[in-house]
Amino acid sequence: MATQTRDAHRQHTQRHAPAARTQRRTTMPMITVDMREGRTVEQKRALVQRLTEAFVETCDCPPDGVWIVLRDVSTDNWAIGGRLQSDGPVEA
Repeated sequence: MATQTRDAHRQHTQRHAPAARTQRRTTMPMITVDMREGRTVEQKRALVQRLTEAFVETCDCPPDGVWIVLRDVSTDNWAIGGRLQSDGPVEA
């Protein structure tokens, strides 16, 4: 009897697990924004609101399923063209 129950559970899991994994993947997006530090909290609030709205409209998912991480990066940790941004603009 225990073997039949285990086999039935295994068959049920194999039939339904892929759908559950797909559903989680499509309803729990993670948006990560790396940007130079210096934005205000008000700007960040507006940004996360607009990103959430765009994702909900485009990808048809609920707003509370959209996760956003904002990472402020100092100019000491941001480089373009092999030059740290804290070193200032490139002189011509």
